[in-house]
Amino acid sequence: MNRVVQVALWVGLAGSAGSVACSRRDPVQDATKTAPTAASAVAPLEARPSAPSSGSPCPTSRPCRILPLGDSITFGLGGSPGGYRVPLFRLAREKKHEIVFVGRVRSGPSAVDGAPFSPAHEGYSGYTVAPCGGREGLAPLVDGALSTEPPDVVLLMIGTNDVAVGCDLAASAKALEAIVDRVAERAPSATTIVASLVPTQSPAMDLRGDAYVAEVAKLVEARAARGVRIRYADMRAAFATREGYRTQLLADLVHPNDAGYAVMAEVWAKVVWP
Repeated sequence: MNRVVQVALWVGLAGSAGSVACSRRDPVQDATKTAPTAASAVAPLEARPSAPSSGSPCPTSRPCRILPLGDSITFGLGGSPGGYRVPLFRLAREKKHEIVFVGRVRSGPSAVDGAPFSPAHEGYSGYTVAPCGGREGLAPLVDGALSTEPPDVVLLMIGTNDVAVGCDLAASAKALEAIVDRVAERAPSATTIVASLVPTQSPAMDLRGDAYVAEVAKLVEARAARGVRIRYADMRAAFATREGYRTQLLADLVHPNDAGYAVMAEVWAKVVWP
């Protein structure tokens, strides 16, 4: 599959050991949820600016605004505060790139290696793609997530909880498709990087998740063919090809540890700055 087709969509996170205690209600949803944009105000997908076939989607004249969007893995559970965002920030600095994370949620340090760090993101612990299995869904939060600072890059990772609680994964894939399309409508100049699910400590759970991951890859490829600014980040392969990944890269059933988040940061970085 064409790697230019990269949208960082990650697939969510269940709680720890069977599950880390998760807040199932979005603390900012009611206060910041915006009304759907009128259809007449949104350009059709076919009219949207297409993404370049290579190169970084980040501007060179100012810091790149990156919106991490997803579940508890985006939040950073299982590792040090900030999750993958901290090592991604370090990699960006090493490459002489300026980035700033945007979003309504705050978690993580205020500085990294002496440099100011924005701990902003849109990671919601325990969330599924759309409401199912008694869980809150990420889909209703997308408009609000995009209402603060317009992102240049969206790192989308969601779906692990759908696998963990037994949601209808075909429905989850359709809901993910709706999220991708909504981001393209509301932020047509942004590039969405959708990530595959990180493998878990359960082979049976991974077998179930494989079908969802396959649908995610197809979605990214189809949208890229239509000119949507989207790319694919294969987190699953990055973990699974490392020896002992279930114990070396995971803190519990589904959440990466610091070493796992460092691997995630490397994958994101290769997609943002190919």
